[in-house]
Amino acid sequence: MAACASAPEVASPLQAPAEPESLALHGIVRWADEPAQLPACGELHLVLSYPERTTIYTVEVSDGMWSTDVAPGVLEARLGRLALDGIEAYCEAVVPASAFGTPIELAAQPTQRNVLRVRSRATGRELTADLELVASDAAVLPDTSTGLHAKGLGSPIVLPEFDEDGPLPERWYGHQTWWVRGPRYAWTPIDLDHAAGGERVVELELAGVLLVTPSGVESASDLELHLSRGPKRGLPRAGLAVGEPLAIEGLAAGLYRVALARGTGPEPVELCASLARVEAGQVAEIVLDASRPAPPPEPLHGSLRIPAEWGDVAHSIELSFLSNGFRKFGRPATVPKEPTLWSWDAGMQPPGRYLAFVRPFQWSFTFDYNPVMATDFELVIPPPAQVCVRLLDRVTKEPISDEDLSWYGMPPPQASSITPEPVPFNAQRGGFCFTAPVGDIVLCLADAEQPFRFETARVAAGSNTIEVACAPYVRVRVFAVLDGARVPWPEGAFLRAAEGDSATHFRRWFPRTDCAEVGFDAPGSYQLQLEQFGFDGIPNYEPTSLRVEAARDGVAEFELTLKRKP
Repeated sequence: MAACASAPEVASPLQAPAEPESLALHGIVRWADEPAQLPACGELHLVLSYPERTTIYTVEVSDGMWSTDVAPGVLEARLGRLALDGIEAYCEAVVPASAFGTPIELAAQPTQRNVLRVRSRATGRELTADLELVASDAAVLPDTSTGLHAKGLGSPIVLPEFDEDGPLPERWYGHQTWWVRGPRYAWTPIDLDHAAGGERVVELELAGVLLVTPSGVESASDLELHLSRGPKRGLPRAGLAVGEPLAIEGLAAGLYRVALARGTGPEPVELCASLARVEAGQVAEIVLDASRPAPPPEPLHGSLRIPAEWGDVAHSIELSFLSNGFRKFGRPATVPKEPTLWSWDAGMQPPGRYLAFVRPFQWSFTFDYNPVMATDFELVIPPPAQVCVRLLDRVTKEPISDEDLSWYGMPPPQASSITPEPVPFNAQRGGFCFTAPVGDIVLCLADAEQPFRFETARVAAGSNTIEVACAPYVRVRVFAVLDGARVPWPEGAFLRAAEGDSATHFRRWFPRTDCAEVGFDAPGSYQLQLEQFGFDGIPNYEPTSLRVEAARDGVAEFELTLKRKP
């Protein structure tokens, strides 16, 4: 790493005047990819949120340790810019006030620049002026009321490029979702990866406008407007006036659900709702009349849109109920409406949160369903991309071809029992190759140091090569022998490491029909024992031991003679 003398200049702190009492914060900062290596020197910025202000403290780092006294009353702390051993870095940690009494551990990563080239999707022209940028984790439209809102920008936009006197203040750090739009264009979300960086093209679509007029109520003092699109729910909007339209601008074309609710807080009372279709470059108008009777209940239904690039691929939708646990309950049929559009109907279902998992795209969607105010849930599959995953031995850097790898896309926000799709090894391309939708996917792989390992990867349009370093298993295959001949592996039988003989090296059981395959984390001699759960009508066998030699090169094969129980 570079010498400490080369540390970049960091902006002076916006420090509040000293108060009679102070709060001591301290901890340690490490490099995320080398936890054992502590930065020798540097500084970090603590962005502290108070009830009515944000204050930035500059804190010195020495041998990984840092400490400072701050004014009390902090709600939470985020990390701004870090300069460690001459390297500009970042940390995604958000530290709540409840953790201030203990040492705070931070994991830093070198910062890479993100270059955003913003273009018009219709014309392909780069938009070099009058762009707006917002850091917001909102789902449907960004929250522009937080102060994290810059105007007058032009493409290309380089992030992060913070300037306390410019449009991108340091307190924007820590937000991974940013939004951009231009005049007459819709807000478009961007998920930033400060560690990967790189150049990205963001295409903006023409925006639509939605005029919503509340009626059927006497007072608008505590009315809220709730906007949602499929599974995404927007922030509530206040400031309504009865009989006067409220303009919602910057909307992408699509179907929206608009609800009128009374009362603020986590559980306002919904008065009425309606669906509104917004078209690009058009103004849509709806009236929300709270005096009308509630509409009849509607079934759980929606549409599925698959881009033409996927071709004529067979597909299915698996629905699961996520409220009060997890329960799969059906596969609704899809009815073609257009070459790339299908409809589906799952009938009447109880209200709650649902998951739709679409195969073979391995893509999932979550949404909230209420029979009284049902919406047409749109399931839109992204276009396809080619992915080739190359597993590399963490020590030798040599490619690995005999491990297991599977994947699924669009990670759901909660446990959902999704079964990953296994991927065969492509010898010609030297990797595990498959087609996946553009976006985030999860790789599930076998790793001798971490038996259940999950890695998130971002897939872009075109061809993607992803390299993952892992520790390969040292494997052996054990074939069952009965009456002098090999037989299929007995049902209900498994192998385990014998007690007291390197049991910690026994890492994984790979079920097969013709044999048993087991993996260890290191070569050596191991004692295995056959055990079996008995079932009615299934032959039982005596527990049998076998010593095997596991080598790094190749998969050794052994035979185990079965002994029937009398």
